[in-house]
Amino acid sequence: MPYRGGGSTSTYVLDEIRYANELRAPALVVLESGMPRSIVDGVAGKDHIVVAHDVETIEQIEMRIDDFLERVVAPLRGAHCFIGHGFDADARAVWLMARRVVEAVTGLRCYSGDELFGEGAQNQIVEKIAASSISILDISDDQLNTCIEAGIARGARVRYELVRRGSRSSPKPFLFRDKEVFFYETPTQLLGLIRKLVLELRRVVS
Repeated sequence: MPYRGGGSTSTYVLDEIRYANELRAPALVVLESGMPRSIVDGVAGKDHIVVAHDVETIEQIEMRIDDFLERVVAPLRGAHCFIGHGFDADARAVWLMARRVVEAVTGLRCYSGDELFGEGAQNQIVEKIAASSISILDISDDQLNTCIEAGIARGARVRYELVRRGSRSSPKPFLFRDKEVFFYETPTQLLGLIRKLVLELRRVVS
C-alpha cells in the first residue's frame, strides 16, 4: 500500500482490500514504510496477512510472502486475455498493435493461437480461452478458427467479445445471433474499439 503522507493511502487499494474481504478472497497487504497499521483496521479480513516494512525485516517479509503463496489456491480464471484473429500478414500487424493496447490498458498478458506451437497447440488454445479473463475474437469473413475459438469461449462461459470488419448489415454466424458484435472498418477504428472493450479491466492506483 503506497504511503501518501499524513496517514493516508490510495482509496482504490483500500476498496480492493474491502472487496477481497467481502468475497472471502485471500489477500497479502504490504504496508509501505511510514504507513500506520491502523489504516487497514476494519478493512482487512481476519485471514488477510498484513506486512509492515517498518516492523519486519526483509527476510521476515519474504517468509510471510512464501507462506501466503503456499496457502493460496490457484484461481479458476487466469489473469490473461486471449485474442483470436486472422493469420495473414496485414491482420498480424494490426492485431499486434491491438495486443499492445490491451496489455497497456489492463496489465493483462495476451495470448493468441499463432504463438502456441507443437502437437498440443489445440489443447493449449482451449485452455487459454477457458481460463481467460476476457477473450476478444475477430470473426471477420466467418474465419473458421476464430469462430471455433468463440464457440470455446461460449461453452466455457467466460467473457468474450466479438469484433468484425465490415458493415452492421453483415450476417452473424448462427451460434452468435444472440451476441452483440462490434463492427469496424479501419485499423484505427479497431484499436479504439479494443481499448473501449477492455477499459473496465484497467488497473489504476492513485
